[in-house]
Amino acid sequence: SDVCSSDLLVVSQPAYSLMNRAIEGEHQDACVAYGLGITPFSVLQGGFLTGKHRRGEAPLAGTRVARNPRAQETILTDANFTRLERWEQIAAQAGLTMTQLAIGWVAAQPAIASVICGATGAQQVQENAAVSDAIAQVTPDVLAAIAEASK
Repeated sequence: SDVCSSDLLVVSQPAYSLMNRAIEGEHQDACVAYGLGITPFSVLQGGFLTGKHRRGEAPLAGTRVARNPRAQETILTDANFTRLERWEQIAAQAGLTMTQLAIGWVAAQPAIASVICGATGAQQVQENAAVSDAIAQVTPDVLAAIAEASK
């Protein structure tokens, strides 16, 4: 029987961020090969990639990380803070906020159709929306610096 286009898979919705790169390789390659878009969630890793958490400090009250002891153990690690600090330097050099860098990096990856960003207030919505204006600043040089810092 004929397959209607509405029956076809058109997008994948995995978690994906600077810190969670599990889709790279087969998943992302298959999406590229078959023309599927990727619309990732958790691109800010529960808010960690906004830079609002600081090494050696308790998680900010009311944040996803503060409400999740497992996230505190797996996200608020010295290794992650070291990577975050390198990415923050790259963001500052590019004239970007850490949020803009993190979302912009995801948006620049192969097969990304859009990103899903959560927000708990108007300020976060405004900053997430400002990414579209800043995306041009996530240049190949910035992407190369991120790749080097991510090793």
